Amino acid sequence: MRFETLEEYDDELNEMKEDLSRMKEYIENHPDELGTKGNYEGYEYIYNLFRREKIEFITQLNQINLKLTGNLINDSLTPYEFHRLSDNLKNLTINFKSYCKTSEGCYRAVYEFQNPSEEDLKRQSRRKKELMKLFDFIECGDDIDKLKKEAEPDGEKSLKKYREFLKEIIEIRADFTLDTEMGTLKAGLTLNQCKNICKKLNI
Repeated sequence: MRFETLEEYDDELNEMKEDLSRMKEYIENHPDELGTKGNYEGYEYIYNLFRREKIEFITQLNQINLKLTGNLINDSLTPYEFHRLSDNLKNLTINFKSYCKTSEGCYRAVYEFQNPSEEDLKRQSRRKKELMKLFDFIECGDDIDKLKKEAEPDGEKSLKKYREFLKEIIEIRADFTLDTEMGTLKAGLTLNQCKNICKKLNI
């Protein structure tokens, strides 16, 4: 993706739309000038590419997938455990949708975002930031100094939420991988890493 927030897409598209309007007016006033129509069509093509990217940016946030694996995994997982995981990710406003056992010691759960429609675009943008923060935390592994630095400026508040989520993973006794529906974001931790983080985070 070219941008990280919906506002960036909106700003760029609005600016390009104004440029296209000026170019079209110029072509109408100078119909015999060579090259102007080709420039307009090329710029319009780029504008439409950005519009499609914006749509993909929105729709890819409809769900995230959680994969749980491990020899020690609690092999009698119920929807209750997966609901508890989503309860500890309330800042992402996600709902547990479904889960299945894909093989021995391996489960896959799907979480849907609340109100993922295009009408709530500003909320989608905030959700994107929250989701990016979660993946940034996971990618820190069990490096606590790096994790605390990543948590700034929210600090302890966001780390507490993250720790509660990891405690639920430890209860299930699993390694985990989290990824977005479109596969643009993917990260995971082992059970031992989850334990190390929870032990070292004195919050």
